[in-house]
Amino acid sequence: MSLQKILNAGFCKLAQAGRLARARSLPFSAVVEPTNVCQLQCPLCVSGMKVKGRAPGFMSTGTAEKIIDQLGPYLYDVELDNWGEAFLHPKIMELVKIFKNRKIHVAISSNLSLKNFDPEAVVNSGLDLLVASVDGATESTYLKYRRGGDFKLVLANIRNLAAAKKKMQKSNPFVLMKFLTFPHNLHEQDRFKQLADELGADDTLFWPPNYPAGLLKNYFANLTPEQEAMLCRPSSAGLKSCHWPWSAVTINWDGAISVCCNGNSFHPELDLGNINHSKFREIWFGEIYLQIRKVFSDAEPQDPRARPCWQCWTGKQDQPDTP
Repeated sequence: MSLQKILNAGFCKLAQAGRLARARSLPFSAVVEPTNVCQLQCPLCVSGMKVKGRAPGFMSTGTAEKIIDQLGPYLYDVELDNWGEAFLHPKIMELVKIFKNRKIHVAISSNLSLKNFDPEAVVNSGLDLLVASVDGATESTYLKYRRGGDFKLVLANIRNLAAAKKKMQKSNPFVLMKFLTFPHNLHEQDRFKQLADELGADDTLFWPPNYPAGLLKNYFANLTPEQEAMLCRPSSAGLKSCHWPWSAVTINWDGAISVCCNGNSFHPELDLGNINHSKFREIWFGEIYLQIRKVFSDAEPQDPRARPCWQCWTGKQDQPDTP
């Protein structure tokens, strides 16, 4: 990593620790959304449930080039996903290479229920990390959340990717099989680890899901009364800390800037600016980000685009929760 990146990241963390409203450094981490289109219908996902929000689309290579031109010298890692299935983007391997050419760590989280998945192309792209979201060790359990997915196809794609890495004598991408820990699948965790070993995945990740109150009803149909009682419902408690306003940013497929990858990034009325229309520095060092950072020193913002941060920080909802 270059000295410039190291110093910038250090200044980011110092500004976060001091909750400084006027940042002097640029983010070293980014979520860059190739697309918000997805072929599955996961019940707790705004894309899967077709919630009204940002129009569907695909990031242009021109937008990706603007990101790299303005943030490339500072970025350490980029996550190429958000509200859609990244591999549905027709030029996803080209997007990976745009960031890899600047020596940036690149990750993709995918459902891998893909008929045209090309494991050798993925290896050749230089992708560093592939997170395969599976959430079950059997087809029946998998389909309770990954609705519309093809369990056997997912497993075949993971197996073929592991084989391609071995054939090409490459260690990347690191393949991480992810298991969201729902009440309906907890009994399969040990079996899931065994399945990952059999397929040749590098590791497993067990992670608690987010439960947006506005979408919970879509998930209830899967649960027994006992499982529903186990459900981790949204808490009204505020955050204790947040790194996003100082060290990270979300850039949506259309170039719009969001403070984080949470629900605010799905709703264009909460956009903080657009890299296709303004310089990133103008947005990052501008008035709206100033209000957002002041939130974490308990200053209530006036701009509605900063209200989601206030709600997260204080646990106070302005309106009924929406994803």
